[in-house]
Amino acid sequence: MLALGGCAPAAGAAPGAPVATTAVTATPPPPIASATAENPPIIAEAEPPDVEVALEERLGIRLALVALTAGDGLIDVRFTVVDADKAALLLEEGNLPVLIPPEGEVVARVRPPQYWRRFEAGRTYYVLAPNPEGAIKPGSTVIVAFGDLLLERVVQ
Repeated sequence: MLALGGCAPAAGAAPGAPVATTAVTATPPPPIASATAENPPIIAEAEPPDVEVALEERLGIRLALVALTAGDGLIDVRFTVVDADKAALLLEEGNLPVLIPPEGEVVARVRPPQYWRRFEAGRTYYVLAPNPEGAIKPGSTVIVAFGDLLLERVVQ
């Protein structure tokens, strides 16, 4: 449970009067349906060491952030490069991040920006993807797919 307070007292309130707070309880996201393909993808959950290790071993990156920006019209995806040679594989079409909400329809396919020409280990890179019609909401769960590696994240 989270208590939220305002920054200033309500209009007409005496100076120094307590600010009203509102209690908010978060509801968990719905479960993600399991894959039915012959080669099911690896899905990261609350403690995803196997998928995160696989992401680092295959593509040389760690997913750092998934957040909304620009009035919730863009999705900001950030990753930190651990191995620059492996991270170069991100430039291949099948390895670019794809964003999928729990409903299962692909929302955004990320295109590599111009500055992704060469990666450096230890640096964090970002990409902005459209959030059409606000399909992804703050606090919702989204799957970030890098090829067959699926990482589940809560959108900030």
